Amino acid sequence: MAWNLFMAPGPSSSDELLAQLDRGIWVTRFHYVNIVHAKKGILTGMTKDGTFLVEGGRIVRPIRNLRFTQSIPEAFSRVAAIGAETRLVAAEYSGINARVPALLIDRFAFTGATAADGPG
Repeated sequence: MAWNLFMAPGPSSSDELLAQLDRGIWVTRFHYVNIVHAKKGILTGMTKDGTFLVEGGRIVRPIRNLRFTQSIPEAFSRVAAIGAETRLVAAEYSGINARVPALLIDRFAFTGATAADGPG
């Protein structure tokens, strides 16, 4: 497993990435990411610290955190746009670090949502 990853930035600003979404989900962070199938590159995890519904190229409201199970090579084959700025992301417990841009990915595999806070 690679421990220090770098992905080159692309040409798109965050506003340009959002503008390309007719309806989608803007994820600010993933956490608790684990390997499901190492040879196929399938990972599972959750969103954290900001997950938003996007409609008509604009963030319209926050949504619950989501679980994903996704083949990463498959997701990378669906990259529609790449952000111009990179961000250093450090895994919480593994020591893995990555400097990556935002990605606009068609059909990312979210598989469930967290329970609502509080009763009802």
